[in-house]
Amino acid sequence: GDDAEYMGVLDRKPEEWEKLKDALTINVTRFYRNSETWDRLRQELLPGLLQARNGRLAAWSAGCSSGEEPYTIAMLCAEAAAAAGHDMGEGQIAARTDIDRESLERARNAVYPQASFLEAPAWFTEKYCERVGESWRVREEIRRMVTITRLDLTREAIPTAAYDLIFCRNVVIYFD
Repeated sequence: GDDAEYMGVLDRKPEEWEKLKDALTINVTRFYRNSETWDRLRQELLPGLLQARNGRLAAWSAGCSSGEEPYTIAMLCAEAAAAAGHDMGEGQIAARTDIDRESLERARNAVYPQASFLEAPAWFTEKYCERVGESWRVREEIRRMVTITRLDLTREAIPTAAYDLIFCRNVVIYFD
């Protein structure tokens, strides 16, 4: 039947696997999605965590999709660090473990339509992004904080770095 025929195509053409993965991955994400989570992180968790770590914080956004989550984390860390008199360094937010190539490319470009900011407070967007036509681009100092790499959690080893925060909100929907 059609299933066996498609499996034959998958066996013969490795690029077809990539197309299948791209079709199966769900990319529903926004900046500051579920604002109560981010407000709590910003107000209750980050100040103490930054103080305990002397301004050096490592976070991992698993299933980073097109980058809205890791950039939100970076923006909130920058906000909390500035309030505490710390400077956030480069590459402290690891945005990894996404397998959708197009999403990772969007994350690297860091340009998003207005709709991506529907749940974000206006001050947040205006402070950490700049207008590019009808879209917004994440400011360079925030982009430098985020390292975007591909990693397939189902096949590759989980990173062993010591993270202070790990966000798995975009991957738990795939595992039962």
